[in-house]
Amino acid sequence: MMEFDPEESVRALFKDYPLTLFCINEQEGFEEFHSGLKQLFCAMNCRKDKERMAELIKNEAYAHLSKETWEAIAVMTDNAAMLQKKNKYKTENGKEEEYNMCQALEELMEDNRNEGRREGRNEGRTEGTLEKTKTVVRNMLYRGYEIEDICAIAGCEAPFVEDVRRELHLQ
Repeated sequence: MMEFDPEESVRALFKDYPLTLFCINEQEGFEEFHSGLKQLFCAMNCRKDKERMAELIKNEAYAHLSKETWEAIAVMTDNAAMLQKKNKYKTENGKEEEYNMCQALEELMEDNRNEGRREGRNEGRTEGTLEKTKTVVRNMLYRGYEIEDICAIAGCEAPFVEDVRRELHLQ
């Protein structure tokens, strides 16, 4: 119950109603809901669990969401990409608009996998180039080249050559 100063006139603006709080994260089943709230609550409940979310989007109900449910899920799960691409997944079912979240999330996950692969390949190339340069520097150090010459030929900086020299325990 809210406490007010007896002299405050704002007390009349507030009503004393009972309020039930519902914590999504502490709930398990949402079968008692028979509207878009069911899909919203289920999505919010598993938003941080990729495996549960992947299982959830296999549910046919997520292929036929209302605009309001789609937007609520996108906002509450902090998925800006879904909001931006909403119209791409819009379909007509009679006179009603529906949104296919199953397809949207599958495509978003595929996009994320592809991005991860690209990043992995780029990191691999970078590491490969670094290892190749280290090999060249090592070989040149073993053959007694001067640091200046190594830097010029291998295309690296003197501190890099010094690091390789320390790894080889050459002084």
